[in-house]
Amino acid sequence: MKLLLGGSPCTHWSIAQTRNRETQPEGLGWELFRNYLIARERYGPDFYLYENNKSMAPAIRAQITAELGVEPILINSALVSAQSRQRLYWTNIPGVELPEDRGIVLLDILESGLPLREKGYTLDANYYKGGAAPLKHQSGKRLIVAEPVNITTDGKAQCLRATYYKDGIRNMVGNTVDRKTCVATPVSAI
Repeated sequence: MKLLLGGSPCTHWSIAQTRNRETQPEGLGWELFRNYLIARERYGPDFYLYENNKSMAPAIRAQITAELGVEPILINSALVSAQSRQRLYWTNIPGVELPEDRGIVLLDILESGLPLREKGYTLDANYYKGGAAPLKHQSGKRLIVAEPVNITTDGKAQCLRATYYKDGIRNMVGNTVDRKTCVATPVSAI
């Protein structure tokens, strides 16, 4: 039995794409999908599964459905992971349906830090520029996990410098310059 699992990069079809988002079944995003079709034709799998983002344009979704010959199934990854990520799955595998919610939250998978929400969202490409400013998903939900600040022996936080907005690294958790860590900083999101 042969099985083909895959998905093409969703960058060109996602609503997160603010410039040059493809809304028709053409362009680079469509060429990447065509490679999945080429693999399916070449290897002739008994079963296949193709995955991509929910936010693709209706014309692209309809053409993928026509090419693969099956209707997509919408599944939010939050059911089986700590990430809220709605995806479409096209498959001819019999019996595929929505999985049961496993109740996994960010706290279950973090090695350190405190989640600011139970489920995470994808980091955008500008995460590294975000500093301590709250990052936003297009839905307006925060995308951060924070490391707790170092505190004094009496349970108080260190002072926040007046130069915080200029001071960059010396205000962040993990400061090794003068060891006066002052604020929590976003370190990760799922």
